[in-house]
Amino acid sequence: GGLGNWGQVRQATIGFTDTVKLGQSGLLNESSTPVLDLMVTDQNGVNMGAPGRMFYLRGAVQERYNPEGRVWESVTGNSEIERMLASNSVRDLIESQPSGSSLTQRVTLRRPERGKGHLFTLWRPVRFSPMNTLTLEAQESTGVLRYQDANLGQLSYLVTSDELYSDLEDAPPERSRPKDHIPEGIASIARTIVGERVLDEADESSADRTRRFAAAIRDYLRNGFEYTTDLPAPPGGTDPIEWFLTESKRGHCEYFASAMTTMLQSLGVPARLVTGYVAGEFNQLTGEYIVRQSNAHAWLEVYLGDGRWIRYDPTPPGVVERLHQPSWSLVSQLRQWYDLLEFNWSSSVVGFDDLKQRGLFGKYFDTSGMLKNALAWLNRSGEWLAAWLALDRSGFRVPPLVLSLSSLALIGGLALFLAYSVWRRNRGRSNFRRAALPPELRFFSDAERTLKRAGVGRPEHRLPMEHVRAVAAVDAAASTAFADLVRLFYKARFGQVPLTADERRFADETLGRFRERMGTLDRR
Repeated sequence: GGLGNWGQVRQATIGFTDTVKLGQSGLLNESSTPVLDLMVTDQNGVNMGAPGRMFYLRGAVQERYNPEGRVWESVTGNSEIERMLASNSVRDLIESQPSGSSLTQRVTLRRPERGKGHLFTLWRPVRFSPMNTLTLEAQESTGVLRYQDANLGQLSYLVTSDELYSDLEDAPPERSRPKDHIPEGIASIARTIVGERVLDEADESSADRTRRFAAAIRDYLRNGFEYTTDLPAPPGGTDPIEWFLTESKRGHCEYFASAMTTMLQSLGVPARLVTGYVAGEFNQLTGEYIVRQSNAHAWLEVYLGDGRWIRYDPTPPGVVERLHQPSWSLVSQLRQWYDLLEFNWSSSVVGFDDLKQRGLFGKYFDTSGMLKNALAWLNRSGEWLAAWLALDRSGFRVPPLVLSLSSLALIGGLALFLAYSVWRRNRGRSNFRRAALPPELRFFSDAERTLKRAGVGRPEHRLPMEHVRAVAAVDAAASTAFADLVRLFYKARFGQVPLTADERRFADETLGRFRERMGTLDRR
């Protein structure tokens, strides 16, 4: 530990990124931390979610691979359109009407990035309605949505997407760019895969030709390559994609998507790399998908012409299902109930943003003061507790506010229990002689009066069995009789066990002997 990270294998956590950099080594760890909640409905309001059905949520798009930096870059240019949207307004991002096959998504980001971040949607977003006040940045040519100036515990929005939307003026930027940025080794493999017969097709710009190219390369990657999250670095001077295709033949989704995208581009087919999330964990209790950090994924989109882009995922489908669709089990069912409670907590407490606070508490005090500071303090306390208990390493994840309030509730419950225990014990000591006893227990009251007359009465703070020692200091025989009476009294009074007829006779006989013995001491 004193050496820090020296000599240790670098590990990163799977998660969304808008910058894809290849060639890095190490093991990618999976994290079950929830990122967002998603509900998908059709144009009639019918919930389209179901177990086994997956949705690809786009977050970022890169069109050009830079072999020198081993990184993907965006070449769309500065075509971002900034629009200030009111909290309840609906604005068209693209001047069009849905074609009739539109899907509406209600998305709730659990922990949005502060200041600026990505909005995740299906392809292609045509309408957007935020549930929080924010500034929207829309990149029309790629359908990428971003926000800025958000400082919220949660961010919720509605977006309508139309997969069949077509825009004749939406020409892909890669169509008019040279292909010399693609390493020759990658281009040669692509030509080998599709075959000379396909390359000689007369209509090279047709959608059918593009689909044949894409299907051939996709199947080649799916059938001949292995998915892994543990990769060594490629040899120095070797391009990571070319190394993946020729030597390693093992990689994660970024390698599969990068390889297919660059091979298609080398053949003159416009294609682009997309990163985002795959929503596959459907909770039937809430009717929503829960998307976790480990559901981050990379795929690509291929241009068919006439403004139409189609999604391709070269990662083996069995791997995609295993990673993003949990199998049914008792544990998964229990987890759905936990996710239901967590979602309600997240919506009601974590998502208790400024708009909700003003509506509920605006009449009474400034929400930027006491309430907001209290929630922030609770969140920080929960994060400190999670770090102190090392919950991340154990794999048990609890929202910071839940952990903080649960700890306060536990401490408060223990304090109340201890206070009640002390009160009950003191009450028992002080009121135990004053309480009215049933007739069958009058023998104990008579014994105590006898002790008092003999000058060895029991103090208020002393329990009966403890007082036996004081009686033994005066007379051993009397203490033995008093101890027998106390045991019978305890059994009936505190054990709630009625005395039998023999025990009542024994109590009367013992009380007689006790009185006689104490009377003898009194005459002395």
